[in-house]
Amino acid sequence: MWHAQVMANRRRRNNVGANEIAHAIHQMQPIAAPPRAMVASAQPVTMEDFMRRKPPKFTGKATPDEVDAWLRVCEKICRVIKCIDAQKLTFVTFLLVVDAEYWWVGMQQLMQTREEQVTWTTFRMRFLEKYFPDNAKHEREAKFLTIQ
Repeated sequence: MWHAQVMANRRRRNNVGANEIAHAIHQMQPIAAPPRAMVASAQPVTMEDFMRRKPPKFTGKATPDEVDAWLRVCEKICRVIKCIDAQKLTFVTFLLVVDAEYWWVGMQQLMQTREEQVTWTTFRMRFLEKYFPDNAKHEREAKFLTIQ
């Protein structure tokens, strides 16, 4: 009987302790974490971060579909590693080789002569004008419409 009484006292003490802990937890104020979108990256994105994803080089010799696919891959990598537009411009134009590199050097000079800003947006626009001409866009749209 003595043993049963000791065990009952222990259970009561444990329940009281557990109740006190539960009460203390409920009284605590939650600590709000900053939203993920607001948390700044600890380190800046580098060319090494970009190149680690093994983006393909672009020579300028490609079909419109290949041009579109190349640009989409580059933009996807930039989105994943959270590049700002200035980094996109630097990283993506680094991949231009042979004819495409010569075209871009000339286009930059022309834009600077015309006092146009050289930005990611203007690069993308000029790139698509050169390598994905309007007639290719129209052909792709027509092909898409016949599929439907």
